[in-house]
Amino acid sequence: MAKYLGEVQRRVADIGILPPPYMVHSGGGLMTLDTAAAEPVRTCLSGPAAGVAAAAAIASAAGYPNVAAFDVGGTSTDIALIADGAARVTAERDVAGYPVRAASLDITVIGAGGGSIATVDTAGGLKVGPESAGADPGPAAYGLGGKLATLTDANLTLGRLSAAAGLVEGAQGLDAAAARAVIQAQVAAPLGLGVEAAAAGVLRVAVANIARVIRAATSERGYDLGEMALIAYGGAGPLVAADVAAEAGSPAVIVPLAPGTLCARGILMSDPAMDFVRTVLAPANDAGWDAAGKAFAAMTADADPWLASETQDPTCRLRRRIVEARYQGQSFEAAVDVEEGLSLEEFIERFHNAHAMEHGYDIRERAVEIVNCRLIATVDGVKSSPIQIDLQSDASIDERAHTGTSEVYFTEGGAIETMRYDRQGLQPGDAIQGPAIITEKTSTTVLPPEWAATVDRYGNLILAAAR
Repeated sequence: MAKYLGEVQRRVADIGILPPPYMVHSGGGLMTLDTAAAEPVRTCLSGPAAGVAAAAAIASAAGYPNVAAFDVGGTSTDIALIADGAARVTAERDVAGYPVRAASLDITVIGAGGGSIATVDTAGGLKVGPESAGADPGPAAYGLGGKLATLTDANLTLGRLSAAAGLVEGAQGLDAAAARAVIQAQVAAPLGLGVEAAAAGVLRVAVANIARVIRAATSERGYDLGEMALIAYGGAGPLVAADVAAEAGSPAVIVPLAPGTLCARGILMSDPAMDFVRTVLAPANDAGWDAAGKAFAAMTADADPWLASETQDPTCRLRRRIVEARYQGQSFEAAVDVEEGLSLEEFIERFHNAHAMEHGYDIRERAVEIVNCRLIATVDGVKSSPIQIDLQSDASIDERAHTGTSEVYFTEGGAIETMRYDRQGLQPGDAIQGPAIITEKTSTTVLPPEWAATVDRYGNLILAAAR
């Protein structure tokens, strides 16, 4: 990492860019390349973290502070809970089978993406993922030699993707015949189904897999999906967004502009941040609370020089204090925000509430143990914010964006004549009634029957099911 990032710094300087480059870390903030080289563990899951940071900013600006974010790419789906405008942070996670004790956004990764392979097992059960066809050769639909049925092939067979759209460099559109052939041979024939029914089955299994993990990330932590929106991004997220929302029980979906690039754009929506941690491991009594205060004082002394090196404006130097605590005898912690001046009694009450929210119960008669004190130092005001879009044309939506119709199979019933729109022609205030397909350069949004979409002032598509 030191060699690679040193070369990046040299090349950036050689082309005349004077400000020092940053990269995003697993906690969703920015760090210098020197820090990344010294502590490369901070880069684990940094790409998905950038997407979640952007999703949090976009959803909050759109008026949805509590959302479940999911990013469906070619090989996997990344899922995160955003509560009160911020993603959850975890102090420990597994990376490639190894436990890593480093602060990161709490992101769950499952093997469900556009390239996820559909197979029928010996018992006749349909399975989608976690194995993936990858990008080379990729799905059969790419026309690059892929021979395995995938979720992308299913979407093309159902008409949800357009065969005229080239998804990979050098491909002249998508190969619909190849997609139908692998779905027929590897899914439809073994199950005794028609090719469209088999493709719909592949889609339903993938949707169920994603919705199951979204429910685990929200409902099991005390949040009601019936009162939360989803935010869908990645190249394949908007393709399945409405179906996932229906399966998970969420009433609405936010689809940001250019959803396939959100992880890259998320870097621009992040502020420089650094976390500091001290292990206290003491009972939550007067002595333990005093030890926690001393730990925060020591971390503040470490954080202040870093903040001063990043900004000369003291008002932009933010410090968030978190105590990770548990009931005595437990092996897992719950995180509690603690501002300066918070009393021990107030902290314990917050811990009980946080434990109940996280795990569905509290044990108020059991003693509480302080494990870690964490201070997150952030430089406020660096990141960009979502930008409102002005009206560009007085023409009707049909004149600006309607591109024709096509036959599309949804998960139930036969083919339906479906309106198609170019998202580039949409503007704030537009409303579309499903069924409809909305295409753009980095993704395709599917609007099933009984769903409607509106365009908000930031250009987001807000999908909502009919009630």
